[in-house]
Amino acid sequence: MRVVNRTPYDTRALRRIAVTVHRVMARHEGRLRSWRSLRVLVQTRRPRLFDNAVSGYATYDGSRIVLCLPHPKHGPLAAARVARLVEHELYHCYGYRHGRFTEQPAEWWAQHVGQENVPLRQVQARPVRDLVGERRAKAERYLRQWERRLKLAQTKVKQYRRRVRYYERARPILAAAEGQV
Repeated sequence: MRVVNRTPYDTRALRRIAVTVHRVMARHEGRLRSWRSLRVLVQTRRPRLFDNAVSGYATYDGSRIVLCLPHPKHGPLAAARVARLVEHELYHCYGYRHGRFTEQPAEWWAQHVGQENVPLRQVQARPVRDLVGERRAKAERYLRQWERRLKLAQTKVKQYRRRVRYYERARPILAAAEGQV
């Protein structure tokens, strides 16, 4: 099972809830055939004023679940509510349609997944970069590179000036030598 999380909630916590729900359901339903290839997309609901509802959808006998969770700004989200939602969508993956299965209440799921709320992802502070220093170092590196090319070009110019002077001085001598032959 793979969880694709597009919410501020902690991915490991969401995965732990889904695995726990499947483990409990597998006791009476058996292991879901598509469990290894199951993809669970977790996203936030469209923002509505005071909207703290959870929803989702899944394909019948399929391997895709979409969970729509409220944004954390609407308040904490209980793990038992998410577990109940995952149970509902897993029933669809087992092939059941509405009215053909009985769901456990959120209080029952709280005994299995815990009473706590789903934690938020820990935001790791990015290291502060010294952009001015990095750009200066890059400019110095390019300056050294181009100064080296300039020196090489000046050396080549001197070399070919000497060669041109040589042939300018040698022309009258060569012309005189050709006339004698």
